[in-house]
Amino acid sequence: GNIGIPGGTSGAHVWDAMPKPRCGSLSAQYRPEQPSIPVNIWPDAVLEGRSGGYPSDIKGIYNIGTNYLIQGSDVNKSRRALEAVDFLVTHDFFLTPTARWSDVVFPVSHYLERDDIVFPDNNYLYYSAQLQPPPEGVLDDYEVLRLLSGRLGFEADFTQDRSTREWLDYFLDDSDIEDKVEFRRTGIFDGGAHNRVGLEDYISDPDRNPLETETGKIHLSAGDNPGFRDDYFLQLDEEARSGFPLRLVSPHAKYRVNSTGSNLSWVKKREKDELSMHPLDGADRLLTDGQFVRVVSSQGEIRLNLHFDDDVMRGVVRAFNGGWNLESTVNNLTSTEPTTPSMGSRTHSVQVEVFPAAEL
Repeated sequence: GNIGIPGGTSGAHVWDAMPKPRCGSLSAQYRPEQPSIPVNIWPDAVLEGRSGGYPSDIKGIYNIGTNYLIQGSDVNKSRRALEAVDFLVTHDFFLTPTARWSDVVFPVSHYLERDDIVFPDNNYLYYSAQLQPPPEGVLDDYEVLRLLSGRLGFEADFTQDRSTREWLDYFLDDSDIEDKVEFRRTGIFDGGAHNRVGLEDYISDPDRNPLETETGKIHLSAGDNPGFRDDYFLQLDEEARSGFPLRLVSPHAKYRVNSTGSNLSWVKKREKDELSMHPLDGADRLLTDGQFVRVVSSQGEIRLNLHFDDDVMRGVVRAFNGGWNLESTVNNLTSTEPTTPSMGSRTHSVQVEVFPAAEL
């Protein structure tokens, strides 16, 4: 009853699957059996390889703009995985914890130092115009890859004799945008229909708008799905009974996006690395506001200053994700064990306990 109507969803809009304005893009080489893994278990794939049932033995990582060491679950396992590979290359404009772990770091331009086309939600296209040139010696990601392709002997095939700007022109020539000068000037193309709902045409008139299924209707099938783990919540209850009674949540911070900005002084002043807890939960543990505490899970521990907050539910503690300090970042407490059957991250399903930092 909630599919195809305003306020309801089939999942298409939530997961950014609604059609966007047409715009050209690079074609990817088709491989019938392209190896892939859920991103949250990448350390397991590195550490276990084929012997653990993964599609390959990973010997090197080429990382473009991602801070895996901080953003992935289980920092200690991620650290072991980065130590296990033979070679790690990173593109970034900050020396993130992952970049510091890398064998080679290419300093690349910030998005304000280059032109680009952005594909946001809700049926828009954005043009991100260069605000100022990058510092000397700093290249955009495409230019780094162009130079590497030249070293490897296939630059002409890779670039097709186009520069970054020429590729953008090529994409816009194959787009719904008629006035490219105006698009670059305003930075916005409005595709309209911002209140679209997935499958609304089908739901409004199934006979005139059948789906591309055998019956023209919605099909639900488990396929080869092994099914949901019926012991999942029992596992959480067991962790709570075995000494980890508090549920940890790790939301985004207000002044940064994931780990981006964690190294900026003005962000640090406004976004303190601290643990928020209801005052009554603190009183039960003889803790005081501002005290330095240990936060312990079955995976590891971190140390943070404690902040009492009446807005936090009893039985719950909160620590923002994305901090760069390897000793206090919240993913020391999380697990790479995924949810099933989706193989998604379970970083909000973490049980912890809190102690005074001096207590052993």
